[in-house]
Amino acid sequence: MEKGMKNRVTEGLNNWLQKENQLKAIFGNDVVKEKHFLKSKMEFFNDLHKGIKGDATSNEKLLLNVIKGETKKLKKAVYPNIVARVVLKAADFIKGQVDAFKQRQQNRSKDLLSVSIISSAPVRVKTSQHATRPVNTKVEQSPKELFQQQKKQTTILKVPKDNRNILNESNTLLPKKRISNSKGQHIH
Repeated sequence: MEKGMKNRVTEGLNNWLQKENQLKAIFGNDVVKEKHFLKSKMEFFNDLHKGIKGDATSNEKLLLNVIKGETKKLKKAVYPNIVARVVLKAADFIKGQVDAFKQRQQNRSKDLLSVSIISSAPVRVKTSQHATRPVNTKVEQSPKELFQQQKKQTTILKVPKDNRNILNESNTLLPKKRISNSKGQHIH
């Protein structure tokens, strides 16, 4: 046995022996020969074997092989008919497959849930630097809205007609010069 590690198979068997001795004290020695007791013992051995088998140490593996043999003897005692044992084995196999399928479905559901949570999370997480920065609540306007607003603020200048002053349309800006047909003379 590896130093510092307890043998889980031995601990499990000791727990079972304590329970068995308690039942003998209460119900008498014949209780351990009853079919329902043998069935419970067989189930306990199966569970112990399945629970430790995956990561068993070398000493635990030896004891697990002994437990496997004892489980076969118990199965023959509980189910003396070979057909009943075959049906039980098939039922156990089907139950194991159904349990494995349910476990895969649960794992798939958890995976899908975690993916949906991750995909719905915000892409940018605020850091303390971002959190202290003031938030700009100003709504940006579209270019069309900006144009309309500018258009409202702009005053339209009236262009003078016929060289009239913008401020006073009655006065002309510059006196008109008339050019006569005579040579070099300007008429004012």
